[in-house]
Amino acid sequence: MSKPVCVVTGVGPGTGLALARRFAAGGYEVAMMARSAEALATFARNTPGTHPVPADVADPASVTSAVARIRREIGAPAVLVHNAGNAVF
Repeated sequence: MSKPVCVVTGVGPGTGLALARRFAAGGYEVAMMARSAEALATFARNTPGTHPVPADVADPASVTSAVARIRREIGAPAVLVHNAGNAVF
């Protein structure tokens, strides 16, 4: 039996990465989505069980492509954590 798949959007050095790490530690294969391919690659190298999937959640075509890739390469998502956002403080 393969591991369940979790998708976390908005993965950066804070909450998104903490969520990805927690799900990976809990036995999931985690697809990490964010705009920065370079940052995602670094996070994935340092976090077993995670996979970088660059995508812009504000762009429907980007999300469609990313989800197709996740399904093809990792498996059908069982959990989606939408953490992406944009704020000005």
